[in-house]
Amino acid sequence: SFRNHMTEVFNRNGLEVVKLLDAAARSGEVVDLQAIFFRFTLDSVGEISFGSNINSLKDPSVPFSNAFDHAQAVAEKRFWDPLWKIKRAFNMGGEKALKASVKIMNDFSADI
Repeated sequence: SFRNHMTEVFNRNGLEVVKLLDAAARSGEVVDLQAIFFRFTLDSVGEISFGSNINSLKDPSVPFSNAFDHAQAVAEKRFWDPLWKIKRAFNMGGEKALKASVKIMNDFSADI
């Protein structure tokens, strides 16, 4: 069932988070919990929604993960920037990089 699938995905990815935190605790490494929880959510929802694990917990440099994070940041800035439509029209600032991020996400989605 869908519920069992979700439970399996969240449990499996939760174990990956535990491994990351355990390794950091053993080495004394400082970790960014927000980034780890973002990657946990992205991997879990990606697998449940797309049927494909993004694997950002194992490899934080996965292009989809970085593109998604950047796209969210640009979307948030639009709330505070009254000139964002002009920047988009002239392909300026974060709007220029947003196009590249959207392309990465679209290419990933099209390959599934």
